[in-house]
Amino acid sequence: MDETMFQTRTGTYNCVNAHHTNVLAERRIRTLLDLTRTMLVDTHQKWGTTATASLWPYAMLMANDSLNQTPNTKDSLKRTPLQTFTGSEVQINPKHWAPFGCPAYVLANDLQDSKRIFYKWEYRSNVGIYLGRS
Repeated sequence: MDETMFQTRTGTYNCVNAHHTNVLAERRIRTLLDLTRTMLVDTHQKWGTTATASLWPYAMLMANDSLNQTPNTKDSLKRTPLQTFTGSEVQINPKHWAPFGCPAYVLANDLQDSKRIFYKWEYRSNVGIYLGRS
């Protein structure tokens, strides 16, 4: 079948490899892939071996979150896509964002559970990788 679309009584269907049929979805996928690739390359350049291909899903989630929280310039009220979808006026505080893959310090479990500080000269935090907002 050489055609990319065929007509039936119930509607129009798209065939395999017809990437031009849904422009909005294809553009969003391309934007997400470009942002994800950029975040992983930037993390690898800044922090070395900590950025691997296994972090791809987390980078994709953060790219999607950043697109959903970016104000729309075509909207007269400059609302984000998430605000438009939910009908909410609550805005995310930009101080809560951090670059993907940057070092994150997590308080040690012993100090999270107890109220007293034990082992005065021991490390009190563990170094991890920021993978996006929880």
